[in-house]
Amino acid sequence: MIPTSDTLYAINGSMTFAFDRATGKLRWKANEPLADGHGTAYLEEADGAILRTFMVQGALTSVQLNAYDKKSGKKLWGHFGQGEALTIKDGLVYSIDYYSPLLLDYQSVPDRTVIVNAYNLKSGIQKGSREFTWKLEQEPPYEHGHSGVFLSGGKLYIEQGNQVQSIVLTITKRAKLH
Repeated sequence: MIPTSDTLYAINGSMTFAFDRATGKLRWKANEPLADGHGTAYLEEADGAILRTFMVQGALTSVQLNAYDKKSGKKLWGHFGQGEALTIKDGLVYSIDYYSPLLLDYQSVPDRTVIVNAYNLKSGIQKGSREFTWKLEQEPPYEHGHSGVFLSGGKLYIEQGNQVQSIVLTITKRAKLH
């Protein structure tokens, strides 16, 4: 259960349930059918929207970030390959692109990239993007997968092999990432 000021959210696989916190009455329920029962524990409420992530299967399996209307549970948008929000600011959701790296041959190439995308919270329209790149120093085959990334105190921390880089991430109202 995930409590907020007026709502209690329950997660069961790819299902999300919203209950009135005072009465316990079910307000709405929503399912992400492409997740085939595989939701994550992530749920965040912001500015009248609910964000959730799911593991969606297709030609490639990846995380998907969905936004739902807080009052009705109607799905506002979903982006395949996008992870949970790093932050939500000025109506924008900042999230890591986990899909693009899956398209590269990460085991034979030392080049690595983390992409931060900014989406409008209500419409899901992409408003900005920034790439962070580096090269691994060890010899191939290189480890396949994504780096650990988190945002704290205005700094983006990216695991880069045997080190962590800290980058000041300036976020503007126009979704420009500096």
